[in-house]
Amino acid sequence: MIYDFEQLADLLPPVYVQRGMRYLATGHVLSVDPRPEAGMVTGRVRGSGSRIYQVKVHIEEDAGQIPIIHGHCSCPVGWNCKHVAAVLLAAGRSVQAASSTPGQPVSGRRLAPASGELPHALSNWLYETERLTARPDDPHCLLYLLRLETRAMGYPRVRVSGVKVRRLQSGGYGKPAPFNLRSHSQARFIQPDDRRIMALVAAQPMRGEVNGTVLDDELGVALLQAILACGRGHWQDQDGPRLVPGAPVAGTLNWRWQEDSRLHLVFEREQEREPQPALAPAPQHEPAAQELEHGTDHEQEHAQEHPQEPEQGLEGESAPKREAGPEPGHRSEPEDEPTPSQGAGAENQHAGLVLLPLSPPWYLDPRSGACGPIETPFSEAQATALVRAPAIPLAELEAFEQATRTRLKGLDLPPPPRPEQRTLEVEAPTPCLRLLSREVQSQPVYGGWGGYYGSTAQPKWEDEARLEYDYAGVRIDPHQPGERVEYIEDEIMVTCERNPAAERQAVDQLDAQGLLKLTDNRDEPGQPFAPAAVEDWLRFMDQGMPALEQAGWRIEVDPSFRFPVGRVGDWDLDIEEGEGGRWLDLSLGIEVDGERLDLLPILVNLIQNPEVDLSGPALARINEDTRFILRLDDGRYIFFPAARLKPILATLIELYDPMARLQGDGRMRLSRLQATELAELEQQAPELRWRGGEQARAWGRRLREFERIEPVAPPAELQADLRPYQQDGLNWLQFLRDFELGGVLADDMGLGKTIQALAHLLLERAAGRTDRPSLVVAPTSLMFNWKREAERFAPSLRVVILQGPKRQQHFDHLAEQDLVLTTYALLPRDLEVLTAQAWHLLILDEAQAIKNPRSKGAQAARALDARHRLCLTGTPLENHLGELWSLMDFLMPDLLGDERSFRRLFRNPIERHGEHERTEPLRRRIAPFLLRRTKEDVAAELPPKTEILREVALASDQRDLYETLRLALHEKVRKEIARKGLAQSGIIILDALLKLRQCCCDPRLVSLESARGVRGSAKLDLLMELLPELLQEGRRVLLFSQFTSMLSLIEEALAQRLDQKKGRDYVKLTGQTRDRETPVNRFQAGEVPLFLISLKAGGSGLNLTAADAVIHYDPWWNPAAERQATDRAHRIGQDKPVFVYKLLTEGTVEQRVAELQARKQALADAMLEGGGTAAKSLTPEDLDLLFAPLEGSD
Repeated sequence: MIYDFEQLADLLPPVYVQRGMRYLATGHVLSVDPRPEAGMVTGRVRGSGSRIYQVKVHIEEDAGQIPIIHGHCSCPVGWNCKHVAAVLLAAGRSVQAASSTPGQPVSGRRLAPASGELPHALSNWLYETERLTARPDDPHCLLYLLRLETRAMGYPRVRVSGVKVRRLQSGGYGKPAPFNLRSHSQARFIQPDDRRIMALVAAQPMRGEVNGTVLDDELGVALLQAILACGRGHWQDQDGPRLVPGAPVAGTLNWRWQEDSRLHLVFEREQEREPQPALAPAPQHEPAAQELEHGTDHEQEHAQEHPQEPEQGLEGESAPKREAGPEPGHRSEPEDEPTPSQGAGAENQHAGLVLLPLSPPWYLDPRSGACGPIETPFSEAQATALVRAPAIPLAELEAFEQATRTRLKGLDLPPPPRPEQRTLEVEAPTPCLRLLSREVQSQPVYGGWGGYYGSTAQPKWEDEARLEYDYAGVRIDPHQPGERVEYIEDEIMVTCERNPAAERQAVDQLDAQGLLKLTDNRDEPGQPFAPAAVEDWLRFMDQGMPALEQAGWRIEVDPSFRFPVGRVGDWDLDIEEGEGGRWLDLSLGIEVDGERLDLLPILVNLIQNPEVDLSGPALARINEDTRFILRLDDGRYIFFPAARLKPILATLIELYDPMARLQGDGRMRLSRLQATELAELEQQAPELRWRGGEQARAWGRRLREFERIEPVAPPAELQADLRPYQQDGLNWLQFLRDFELGGVLADDMGLGKTIQALAHLLLERAAGRTDRPSLVVAPTSLMFNWKREAERFAPSLRVVILQGPKRQQHFDHLAEQDLVLTTYALLPRDLEVLTAQAWHLLILDEAQAIKNPRSKGAQAARALDARHRLCLTGTPLENHLGELWSLMDFLMPDLLGDERSFRRLFRNPIERHGEHERTEPLRRRIAPFLLRRTKEDVAAELPPKTEILREVALASDQRDLYETLRLALHEKVRKEIARKGLAQSGIIILDALLKLRQCCCDPRLVSLESARGVRGSAKLDLLMELLPELLQEGRRVLLFSQFTSMLSLIEEALAQRLDQKKGRDYVKLTGQTRDRETPVNRFQAGEVPLFLISLKAGGSGLNLTAADAVIHYDPWWNPAAERQATDRAHRIGQDKPVFVYKLLTEGTVEQRVAELQARKQALADAMLEGGGTAAKSLTPEDLDLLFAPLEGSD
């Protein structure tokens, strides 16, 4: 029976064990007497005050069974409380101490302080003093709220509940939180008078309450007096008048007809005369109707300070606070006096005092908060009984009179008055529906380790719509018997006939809206109805309720109802521009019930909800007639047609980064570069009211509508006529410069990106804006081309090339130039000089060179200071989306965010997870800043291009070598993947594929012992058959291979098979060629008909329009690289048809590479042209395809 903290937490409520441990540590356990042989422990514990509680614990321990603890305590809880836990923990410590000290008795042992602990008296004094010292600074306190709850049967009751609030500097209170007055909290804000009140609450019998109790009999009076003494009691809620002691009021008995058409026995002030209102018990169906018109002098003084009026209609604390509607049999005025939520008779009730049915009876002034006893000529018991008298219907009046004459003749009761009668004609009643919810009180839970009171069940709710019929302002229940309606008005009994057909029609209308009739087991007015499922309430609120209201129904939504609906009005989108227009702060507002609310946080929560699929395809599949349901923070639901909300959600999904947060005011911060999405929304959601951001929206519209960009006149100094699409490009470049934006001119190779950039630069100089030089960074191979193009088309520009060892001589004269040319290789070396100079325009040609953002060249380019930035590239995307991000981050870092967020929002979803719907938002975001025209777009201005695929089977020895290599290399790759995984095996995979591709080109390229004896290449033989034919036809041929060693083998074959003496000469360009200009000039001048070019050295930057035939000897992974090579010939300036030959070996890895090329092309097309699907990473299935055996091989 020795228990430590963890063991005891499994046998008693853990919260009590924690408090018990604190009691033990602070010296509250005064003595403990463990008797293990009897399974018993007794002890004495000092409570949080000065009271000492006696504890007796019996423990049932059976072998193999969970022990059961029966702990009795003299505290208010009484059973397995924190005092029991403290004694058991102390007993465990005591037994352990005794076992470590032989011969020391255990029984009756007083606890000594543990090592390092203070003596009990001092520790206890410090603990209590610390609590008292902290209280003045604690902003929290307890409030006690009094309310009247009425029941259909029986007398009204006074209920008190507790709330924890924060004192505000303004003098009021913050948002209340329910507080369990039966708890044993040690919170510092709990004061001594709170503990006295909580002890009185604990002494009251439990009636299923979780918080608070009912004031009943003498103990209820004592509790009310304690609340008045603490000064923190309030009527109805924390904003109601503060309760203060009031003087006694003398009263007598009288009968009064009230608006429930019942006769009530009421107390009246002795000085009052007819027809003054009475101090009466609340009618059975009328909350808070017990009031007196005049208060005492003391109460009237307080009324000036507390003018608040009590709410109409009160419940017990176990149900949410709500306002009661008009009750059955009560007269209700037209809707505006009073409103249905005020209830009938509200004006008279607010004028008097409220009767509190205590023993003896008390009153409460709802204006001043004064409370005091009522003095009557009856004994206390008699007055209490009379207060609880039920109301008397007119039909039972005669029988009641006879009974009182014989059975209550000892009481001096006045005879009840009989009212006059009048008949009223009502054609049909108005159906009234009151919607309300109530929490069903869960039952106490008992544990197998010893019973204790407390609920662990989740709260359960009942929601219902209660139907009543309004006959000329009188509400009656559908199940109310009788053929007529009777009510009291000005002491006159008014009667009207009911209309059963109209009442049945109302029930049928509810059935048509999905509300089913329920069994009524509640003391509530009206017949209850509800849908078959809880979730159908929202459908009724959205569709059924408006239909009923249109049919003339009166519908009242009680504050307790869990599915309140807000009336949606106008929408507005507010934009604030900050930091010189760089940022836009976006706020989306909606008018609900006449109040503007921030909708943006609600929609963001909807987007973040993992249970709601709002991906592009899912959003597109939502029918336009569908209704969206959103829940506001205050519990109201609002409904939107999908046609109205879908464009907003689509735009928001594109703009919102889930890892970012909204600002404190609920606004979303956007870059002004995202204004195009707002322009899209402006077009798709015309019903939105836009406020602010006119400049940003107009700018977004211009970016979005490229056709509306204003044309500019070409520069007069340009020595060329621009083609129409080149003029469009110049317009676009000038538009970007007007708005200080960067862009990617991504035209296909050969469409004249260089001349468009030169024309743009000439316009800048003509406008007087080039007070700084401009810088072009390009591959080394393009330096000659840029110089030649500038001399040809813009000879007025002062151009200098920073290349070679003598470039330093130009460093001090950069500011004197119009255009400076340098290479990517030299950029990091000369960065100190280049960053010291401010540039007007910075152009990166073949900008894919910075596709790796961490490369030295990319970092150096970002470090340059330039007003405007421009990228030129025919392949802004070659392998993955990260390359595109690198370009855009160089141009405009705000456009796509940082690399991590871009990977999270776009790259991973598209490339890894196949979420193709993310492609379109990305394409739209970059579209205004990326201008791309393909050769197909300008086909009318280019000669035709014909692609011809020539396939050849491997020769026998070459085939055998291929299969031998394939089997060995595939096995090596599989082992490497098994050891490291696919992601870490890239080098081995690429090396294996390289050897297979070399074998396809020529076995002599394979640097393996097994390949040395193999002679003959089927593909080389095919080339040697094709070339003579082309040359004999007079074709001028470009021959590309990625292997420079293959070009050497081709040279050998040319020497053997072609008669060069008859003019069959050729030129060659590789990475080792220092003089690039001479071979280009010789080929362009027609001196030689054949140009051998390595793919990397000459695949870009060359203008070889003299060629009309292109041969790709071997395929490469990147289709863009092949197209660039082809574009050396098929470009603007070409006036002959171009024939493109691709040589492949049948069934080999070369054909498999061609299939993978298509995947990369799909990724590029999806980003740049809005079509296709994104490529996936290399998969095990891809490897099986690449290493597939030749047809007919084992």
